[in-house]
Amino acid sequence: MLPGGRVIMSKRKPKREADVIVVGSGAGGATIARELSRKGFDVLMIEKGRNHRRLLGTHAGAALMSDQMGMRTSLEGVGCVRGITTGGSTMFTCGTYRAPAAFIGQMGIDLDEYVEETRRDLGVGKMPERFIAGSSVMLMEAAARRGYSWEVFEKFINPDLCREECSNCMLGCRYGAKWTARNFVQQALDNGATLMQPLTVDSVLHENGRASGVQAWRGRELVTFHAPLVILAAGGMASAPILNRSGIWSAGRGIFLDPLVLVGGVYRGSASLAGTKYNPPMTVGSWEFYESEGFMLAPLIDPWMMFIMQQGQVSASGAFGVLHYPNWMSIMTKVKDDRAGEIFLNEAFSKPLTDADRRKLDRGAEISREILIEAGCNPRSIVRGPIRGAHPGGSCPIGSVVDTNLKTEIDGLYVSDASVFPEALGTPVVATVVSMSKRLARHLVEQRNGAR
Repeated sequence: MLPGGRVIMSKRKPKREADVIVVGSGAGGATIARELSRKGFDVLMIEKGRNHRRLLGTHAGAALMSDQMGMRTSLEGVGCVRGITTGGSTMFTCGTYRAPAAFIGQMGIDLDEYVEETRRDLGVGKMPERFIAGSSVMLMEAAARRGYSWEVFEKFINPDLCREECSNCMLGCRYGAKWTARNFVQQALDNGATLMQPLTVDSVLHENGRASGVQAWRGRELVTFHAPLVILAAGGMASAPILNRSGIWSAGRGIFLDPLVLVGGVYRGSASLAGTKYNPPMTVGSWEFYESEGFMLAPLIDPWMMFIMQQGQVSASGAFGVLHYPNWMSIMTKVKDDRAGEIFLNEAFSKPLTDADRRKLDRGAEISREILIEAGCNPRSIVRGPIRGAHPGGSCPIGSVVDTNLKTEIDGLYVSDASVFPEALGTPVVATVVSMSKRLARHLVEQRNGAR
């Protein structure tokens, strides 16, 4: 249980009515719940996952918190991690900040006043030098020698709580240093909101074109909850199927994954802390090719057990690379991919990669190899990992499924997660989702006040 608030587990008698139902407790849902509960709304949050409290920062804990105990895989074989727990996928982020993408403003959505507020709420700032020593500096300097522009990234990680020589952000931070949506969930609970979990929302109820609540599975029992406002924030994979089951069939036709690939090799020099494992992931990197070619670069290494599994997909002997794990340097290429494919009612999905997507990945991988060799990695040791997804979204895009206020064709039904992005970001999405959710909360408050 999250201390200090009301958490109602699904085995207890459920709360059945509220002013607003928020489906999902990730970046979007937690933000909406926090902002509306501060303004006096009676908020009911419904979360599919459990409130996992133990084993944070471990592989076992990450498996328990994730969809299908690891990765949900597309029909084409591209895996994507998704959080099914309090806080959603924010539990697995690297804590890297990136301001909202330019296309948001181009669609007539002004987030300027919410961006600075988001920065303050997330505690955004650059990490002190002690967290960037070793491999991050070596790769940044190697990139500069090859004529590439790298920089120190901003993070939403509290350096006072962070631990040096730790890179396990993607397993769920055991020290509470990284901001996650659980921070906002707790504040919503302190404001009087209610969280019910684990419950799986099936569909949104609506009458005469207006939302009236949701139906959710509590085990094998279908339970009904009532509210005149429903906010779907179930994430890039789940919001579209819920809309489909609610009669909105335009959702789910197209998806992006922000695909990525890791290129790594064994450092053969004598410098200390040369392995990427010794720094928080993505503390430095490059946006140099983001606008012109659609990809970013940053040091990132999988936690050791995932490292074994990923390397094992490269070759039968690849898993033995874990023997060199302390000296393994690794660079991630993440790209803006084309919307394609489909999400089905059962949340299975198809996501073919286009030729353009693969060219971006190839280009980033080539540059990564060049930088790794310059930094001192053995050229014969350098391998490229399998392609995987990072941030699923785009399945309920603005201009098609929702309007610029994130409202669907059903009055009182909104969507506020990465599924509303009309195109891929190819960058960390948390700040954009939080800022857009703050804007939606303001809109709903103004609507209520105007109706009085």
